[in-house]
Amino acid sequence: MDSETYSPEYIEAWLRNELPEEETAAFREKVQADPALADAVLLQQLAMEAGNHLSEEHLQQKALSWAQQIPLESIPEKGALKSRRFWLFLTGFLFLAVALAYFLYPSIVKEKPPHSAPPEKKINSEPSEEKGSVAETPELLPPPEDAPVNKLPSSQQFTAAARELYDAPDSWLSGSRSGDLRPGERYADSLYRAALAAFLQNRLKKAETLAKAALTSDSSYVEALRLLAHTQFLQNKFQEAAQNFEAMKARYSSRDEEATWNLLLCHYARYREADARKSLHKQLQKILKDPEHAYTKAALRLKKAVESQ
Repeated sequence: MDSETYSPEYIEAWLRNELPEEETAAFREKVQADPALADAVLLQQLAMEAGNHLSEEHLQQKALSWAQQIPLESIPEKGALKSRRFWLFLTGFLFLAVALAYFLYPSIVKEKPPHSAPPEKKINSEPSEEKGSVAETPELLPPPEDAPVNKLPSSQQFTAAARELYDAPDSWLSGSRSGDLRPGERYADSLYRAALAAFLQNRLKKAETLAKAALTSDSSYVEALRLLAHTQFLQNKFQEAAQNFEAMKARYSSRDEEATWNLLLCHYARYREADARKSLHKQLQKILKDPEHAYTKAALRLKKAVESQ
């Protein structure tokens, strides 16, 4: 165990002889063997004495004693100090100031009144599962303007924002098929199961390879297409993921809303590109026009984020 693992409270308990006898002896050996830990103990001891309202002169004497590593009784009076000892005293005093700041700062922060500015709100990435009218009727976004790219956030920022709004499906197991399957279908299903296992283990590259193989074996396997699109999204392959989410919309009607939303996120991640901005505004307006869409509330949050760019 190194010095960084010992909290100030533990060191203080040792200095006050509040630890069990065996633990006290063991810690003493560690202090003797570890210079960094010995420094931490000395700083804690100085801070404890400062907390007990020692006089300034006594604190200075203790700091000088620590810096010179000599007994207190041997410290000469101030008038007899030489230049070298003065700088040693100054070094010790600075260490004391750091120690006092370390222990007094938390209590000062607690008493500080809250900042007047409202806290930054994190976008809630969970889409609403409730259908029905939304609380407000959204105004349609104006046609996108090709703003100078240098005035937009970075690609990394758009990627992070899109990932925050992403919501991974929770019904993957329904995609595996059962019953009487043809040999080609059984092979495709085994590939899909292996791809799903890799996906759940966050082995995304392996999952992508297996999902592609499943689709090659059985091109009608739409659940493998769905898995492939999500795997590519999580690897930041947004252009490829967008193509597969688009195909998923056309071939997997029961997952149309999921595909539409994730296609929108692919465009948002590539928002610095003019074609992605136009596609995003087009898809976003379609969702905002439909109060029954499962992702309408999430689209409202995205609309606010886009308009703030």
